Parts: sequence; structure tokens; C-alpha cells
Amino acid sequence: MLAPVGSFILGWDPDDVTVREGTDAIYEAAGDHRVDFWVGGSIGFVAVLLLLGFAAGLTRLLERRAPDSLAVPAAKLAFAAALGGLMFSFGLKHVLAGGVPGGIDSSFYTKTDVEVLALVVSQMQYAAWWGVLAAAACVAVVTLRYRVLPLWFGIVSAVLAGVSITATVAIGLPYSAGLLAPVWLLAAGIVTLRLRDREI
Repeated sequence: MLAPVGSFILGWDPDDVTVREGTDAIYEAAGDHRVDFWVGGSIGFVAVLLLLGFAAGLTRLLERRAPDSLAVPAAKLAFAAALGGLMFSFGLKHVLAGGVPGGIDSSFYTKTDVEVLALVVSQMQYAAWWGVLAAAACVAVVTLRYRVLPLWFGIVSAVLAGVSITATVAIGLPYSAGLLAPVWLLAAGIVTLRLRDREI
């Protein structure tokens, strides 16, 4: 559960008042969160490494139990996309930490650069989780079709993935993945821990 810490607790979204005050206000406010950006990005990269190992173990388990399902290689691709997106978003968070007032690279960036980075980071740290929900959709298909994992987990996977996909496609809110993916990972962790002695 390190990832939500890196994304949410140690994240920052400029409030409406700061945004209305403009570039200078955003630049100064971002500087107040420099340590949060740096620590959050570092925790995020550790979480990415852990997700890499978890994804490898889960997809190996699915391959053993449903070797003919196309949803398994699809889950691998979705996890790969998630890892890439998360590395990019946490990398931008480190860039932002370096560019704000007091940051190690602050002389390289203008106030406008920081303003843009702050906006992108505030959104991408949530939207980057979408690949995990795409993987959850694949796992739901395998679980419900082949019963390779507990039925409750298949239902949870389908519901969480369905909510995020609907929010993204219907109303343009891919950020919902940032709220739902950690919940799915917690459920997936419970399932794999129960099966580890036999399968992983």
C-alpha cells in the first residue's frame, strides 16, 4: 500500500484560490510542498518495483490455471502499461520537486514550467493507475470464465474495473483509477497470499 502514499498523501492539488491568483501564487505554493513531492516520488518508485514483482507472480499464477485464455497476456500488457505510466508520473513528481523554489534544479525551470508541471503531476498521479484497472478487468474475465480464483475476487475485479472504465469513457474521469486501483491491489494481495503456498 505504498503507492497511495506516494500518490495521494504526499501529493498536492492547487486549490481554487491559488489557481485564480495565477502563476506566481502556484509557484510559491508548490515550493511549500517540495519535500512532499520528493518523498512521494521516491515512495512511488519503490511501489513500482513492488508492483512489478506482484504482477509477475499474479500473471504466472493465471498462466498456470488458465493457459489458453487470451485475457492472461492481456493482463501482462495492462500491467506493463501501468508500470510505464506510474514510472512516468512519479518521475514527473521528482522533476517538479527539483524545479520548485528551493529544489535542486530550480534554476533550470521558469515559473510557468513549474505551474504546468504542478497541473500535470496533480492529475497524472491518479490517472497513471488506469493500467492497473485494465489488468483488473482482464483478471475478472479469467476468474469469472475459468474460476481460477475465488468468485468474490472476480466480482470485485469486475465492479472496480467497470466503474473506472465507465467513469473514463462516459465522463472523462480516468483519475478514478487512482482511487480504485489500490483497493483492487489490496484484494488481489489477499487472494495471492492465501494461495502462495500452493501456487506462487
